[in-house]
Amino acid sequence: MAENAGNVLPVYVVADESASMTDMIGDLNDGLSRLHEALLGEPMAAAKVRFSILGFSNDVQVRLQMADLRHENELPLLQARGSTAFARVFQDLRSRIPADIRALKADGYTVHRPAVFFLSDGQPTDGDGWRRERQQLIDRSVTVGAPNIIAFGIGEARAQTILDVATQPDYGFLAMAEVDLAAAIAKFCTALTKSIVQSGRTIGSEQAQLVVERPQNFTMAIVAWTACFVLTIIISLNTARNKTDEELKGLVYSLTPKPKSENEPWYQQPVTLGIIVLVVTVALNIIFW
Repeated sequence: MAENAGNVLPVYVVADESASMTDMIGDLNDGLSRLHEALLGEPMAAAKVRFSILGFSNDVQVRLQMADLRHENELPLLQARGSTAFARVFQDLRSRIPADIRALKADGYTVHRPAVFFLSDGQPTDGDGWRRERQQLIDRSVTVGAPNIIAFGIGEARAQTILDVATQPDYGFLAMAEVDLAAAIAKFCTALTKSIVQSGRTIGSEQAQLVVERPQNFTMAIVAWTACFVLTIIISLNTARNKTDEELKGLVYSLTPKPKSENEPWYQQPVTLGIIVLVVTVALNIIFW
C-alpha cells in the first residue's frame, strides 16, 4: 500500500465551448489565467487541489488533466466550437472521476468528494437525455466519487436548467439579466478562484469542506426561478380576458370539442392502433434482444 501522501480535492472546471461562446472565450481564458496566478500565490491551498479543465460542445475535450497548478507554467486555452451537448459532459465525468480517484489513491492520497464547476451560456442542444446521465453521475451507488456540481448560467441559460444541473439548490447560480457577459465571466472566475483557495485551505483540517462563493451580480437560480414563477401567476391573474370561449376553441384543450371514435371502423380507432403498435414493439424487442 502506498504511503499516505496527504489530502486532495479533485476540482473539474467544465466550460461551455459552443459557438455562442466565441466572443467570450478569451475573457474566460483570461479569468482562468488569473486563477492560476492566484493559486501560485497560495501554495499551501494549491497543494491540496488537483485541477482539471474540460471544454464541451459536441464532444468533451480535456484541456488540463488532474494537475498540481504549482507545477504548471500556464494553462491551456479553451476554444469555441460546435453546439452544447450536456449529456457528453456527464458521460465523460462518470468514467473520468472514478479513474482519477483510483490513480490518486494509488499515489497515496486521501481523496475528498470531487467538485465540478459547470459554466454554460445557453440551453442544451441534445434534448433531455442529459438528465439521466447527470443523475447517474451524482448517484453514489452508481459512480465512485459522485461529485458535487456547482452550476453557473450566463447569457441564454435558464434558471430551471441550472437548478437541474446543480446537485443542490444553493449550488445553482444565474447571472442577472442586466449584467454584461464579459463582466459575468470575470465575476464567475473571481468566485471560482475564491472557492478553490478557501476549499484548499480547509482540506486536511478537522473542518474540511467545499466552500462555494456566489459570484457578484449572480443570483441563486432557485431565487430567479421562484421570481419568474410567481410573476407568471400574478400576471396571469391580473390580465383581463379579451377572448370569448368560441374564439379559444382549438387553442384551449378544455374548450375544444373532442372527436368521437365509437362509430369509426375498428381499424381507424386509436385503441386498436395502439394495441397493434404495442404488439409489434414487443415482438421486435423479442426478436432483436
